[in-house]
Amino acid sequence: MNKAQLVELVLKNKKAGFESKAAAERAFDAVVDAIRVGVERDGNVQVNRFGTFSPHKARAGQGRETLNLTIQPGPITRKQG
Repeated sequence: MNKAQLVELVLKNKKAGFESKAAAERAFDAVVDAIRVGVERDGNVQVNRFGTFSPHKARAGQGRETLNLTIQPGPITRKQG
């Protein structure tokens, strides 16, 4: 699934209340940027029932300095009730 598909799912979620695709994309970008800042500052970000984001250095020889994020999925739990 790519970014456009994720934004489309956010837009279709009636609970989120986004009226436009641009608004849904801005919200998605804000969440991704917040995760990136958290990883850079704290070393990792853990989102309950979603996963843990941690830094991953790109292999040498790629010609650029980048920060790649590795996602470690969290346990899948069912809501009770």
